[in-house]
Amino acid sequence: MKDPLLLLLLALVGVFLYLVTIKGVIYPWFLLLMIVVTAFWYIANHYISRKMVEKTRKGEEFFFQRAQMVDKTGTELLSGALVVTKDEIVFAKRKGYFGGVQVLWSAFSSTLSSYSIDFVTEKKMGLKLVLKGEKEEVKFVSPKMKEREKEFRKALGWPEE
Repeated sequence: MKDPLLLLLLALVGVFLYLVTIKGVIYPWFLLLMIVVTAFWYIANHYISRKMVEKTRKGEEFFFQRAQMVDKTGTELLSGALVVTKDEIVFAKRKGYFGGVQVLWSAFSSTLSSYSIDFVTEKKMGLKLVLKGEKEEVKFVSPKMKEREKEFRKALGWPEE
């Protein structure tokens, strides 16, 4: 996905530089250039795919959902993916420009005492996890979690409600 965007970005820079002398044509091209740069930046720094996680999981079945983790202060959202297996719950983010996965948070599935799908911030829906022996909940913003609750429970090995 990055390669076509990079080629488009290069072409747009060339066209922008060529048209820089023509008044009135600069602004639409500049806007398009900024949109492509923003998309490229997002994909290169934040986007994490299922394939990236599959490389680290080595054939193991897992539940995958793109989400944002609410940090302990509750002020920042970290982009990444929630990965759940029968043994482990992991929040991973993109390692860098060239890909790869970095684990930001993990816990054993056996330490999960309960969860709820509710508002995790004032305006955003998501998942709250309560771990045994922990006072604070771990929160993930993901509006699609309500729809995917059955898959989440199945990945944990819990019976359906």
